[in-house]
Amino acid sequence: MKMSITRKRVRLLLPLAIGVLAVGSGITNAVADNHKSAPDSRAAGSVPGYQYVVSASIANPNNAQTFGSVFCPDGRPVTGGGVFHFSGSVNAEVNSTFPIDGGDADSVSDDGWGAWVNNHSGAASSFQVWAICRIPSP
Repeated sequence: MKMSITRKRVRLLLPLAIGVLAVGSGITNAVADNHKSAPDSRAAGSVPGYQYVVSASIANPNNAQTFGSVFCPDGRPVTGGGVFHFSGSVNAEVNSTFPIDGGDADSVSDDGWGAWVNNHSGAASSFQVWAICRIPSP
């Protein structure tokens, strides 16, 4: 029996979509309830082999562009990340978000996640940066 191309795509993309939803919901939960003064490190229960690392809240004054970052624990390369800006204003936005190098022996941007955030909302705000780190196999 031949499988249609559409069914093949669904069979291939469905696990990927489920994984993305699982990662996304874990990140949202990690950011939403983390207002600590030190980075928060959580094992990704729904995605074995990965760990979320979330920065402390970073102040973003009005009329400023602010950089923030968070790093993976030693030996755990970054595989993704993002930023959440705690502002409801359309005049406060993420400028950029990207992997960064942590100053280790190499110059590969694989140690953490960085973000530039702009704030022209008329009031001070804050943001958090998170990284998704791969836990190496034993």
